[in-house]
Amino acid sequence: MTAFLLGLTYLVQTMHVAATGFDMARLAEERDRLTQQLRSVEGTILRSGAEPVVIEEAQKRGFDRLGEPLRIPAP
Repeated sequence: MTAFLLGLTYLVQTMHVAATGFDMARLAEERDRLTQQLRSVEGTILRSGAEPVVIEEAQKRGFDRLGEPLRIPAP
């Protein structure tokens, strides 16, 4: 009887460790997928905020350029 209970306890713990390992692998894959998605969104944001894209979008909406940029020298 004691051997059966010890065997059952071992089996339950082994299954728990295996399930935990499976969950960790699944979460690591999800983290990698989300990291890739974040990089993609960051790239889109950077492209959208680039000066030529902003100027083109502003011109499509009817805005004109004000002229040459003004550079203020450092003191």
